[in-house]
Amino acid sequence: MKKIALFSLLFIILDLFSKYLVVSFLSSDFVIIENSVRLSYAENYGIAFSLEVPFYMIFILNFAILTAFYFFIKKEIKFDKIIAQIPCAMIIGGGVANLVDRAYNGFVVDFISILSYPTFNLADIFISLGVLFLLVFYAKISRISKIKK
Repeated sequence: MKKIALFSLLFIILDLFSKYLVVSFLSSDFVIIENSVRLSYAENYGIAFSLEVPFYMIFILNFAILTAFYFFIKKEIKFDKIIAQIPCAMIIGGGVANLVDRAYNGFVVDFISILSYPTFNLADIFISLGVLFLLVFYAKISRISKIKK
């Protein structure tokens, strides 16, 4: 679990630093690929996909989800392989980074805009990729051994 904590801290720092850079230096939209990808500052007062939820509920939901995830991975995942450590750290780091951002600002800074998809940030990418990797590699990293017939 020590490596997961260190990796999580790395993902938290990466996300919060990227948000700091956006707030400090992005004064207008920065187009990366015309009509497709741009950096665009946005304040997200809701949860995923900017869905509106009362402010206090966001903290309760975020804390509950992170706590449930922690107990799930502690019970279900073997942490002896990096293939298990990194995705878990991505999810924890992304969740904590967004929670810190919300506690500090009262909202989450989003800045990556792709097509008409809602604007998001690095923490959202970390969480999404972490979940995807856990789903894809679950059979290899699960504590549950397969029943042999």
